Amino acid sequence: MIASAPAVTQSIRIRAPLDAVWDALVDPQKIAQWLNGAHVETTWKPGSPITFSGSLEGMTYRDKGVVVKLEPQALMQYTHWSKWSRLPDTPEHYSVITITVTPAQGGTLLAVRHENLATEEMYKHSKSHWETRLPELKKLLEAAP
Repeated sequence: MIASAPAVTQSIRIRAPLDAVWDALVDPQKIAQWLNGAHVETTWKPGSPITFSGSLEGMTYRDKGVVVKLEPQALMQYTHWSKWSRLPDTPEHYSVITITVTPAQGGTLLAVRHENLATEEMYKHSKSHWETRLPELKKLLEAAP
């Protein structure tokens, strides 16, 4: 365990309207385009389950969590657990991901905070994940007509 584990924080400015950015965060078909082909299932209602499934590096996965908060076109927060963490599926091993979107000059500012990362390996994986996925989201949205 990391003593007072730091959170991973990343932000990116996207030259696209806030509603288009938000749509790419909640539409399963668009999510798959920037999130390594992940299939996301949820109703996006607070308290509802959320699952991410697919195949990555030749291994299938099915990560899960619960939607904590959702403020359309502003904020989403959900918990996340993956068997890849090698930690038991218990509440203390779920990380918390908070994504906010705000209007910014020429587009939208998207910020991610990924916290409650129980191990140094989880922290490094999360940091690498968001450093690669957010530019993919930006590329997808800025290429859109």
